[in-house]
Amino acid sequence: LRAKCARLHSQHPLSLVLVDYIQLMRGDTKGNREQEVGSISRGLKELAKELNAPVIALSQLSRDVEKRGGEKRPMLSDLRESGSIEQDADCIVFLWRGEYYNIAEYEDGTATADTILFDIAKHRNGATDEIIAGCSMRRGIFHDLSPAQ
Repeated sequence: LRAKCARLHSQHPLSLVLVDYIQLMRGDTKGNREQEVGSISRGLKELAKELNAPVIALSQLSRDVEKRGGEKRPMLSDLRESGSIEQDADCIVFLWRGEYYNIAEYEDGTATADTILFDIAKHRNGATDEIIAGCSMRRGIFHDLSPAQ
């Protein structure tokens, strides 16, 4: 990935790199899978610095989230196969749909139907926050729920 990005970047500067998803990548590290994913995570961080461009990397969650009672909201410790992802990332955003877990309302009383929660769980250069947006899972789109200005 690094070599391909460098080649593409030399032809046309890249403004963004998307990785879908970290756990599908294979690293050079000899050792266990957690060490390998940690090496991949650090490599993606270095790639972002080299290209001076953001790298957005998707990650699987561990099954612990499904075993958890209540709302089953993901936490930083749920990132699969490596604590390095949490350490290396500048920003971590979880997507959560209460409707998927048959939860009718958010804590503020907003209905969960046709919505998604963007949980900014880590933000190295800013505040953490939660943002509720509209979504159509059938069409794969998100939309702003704020009234038009």
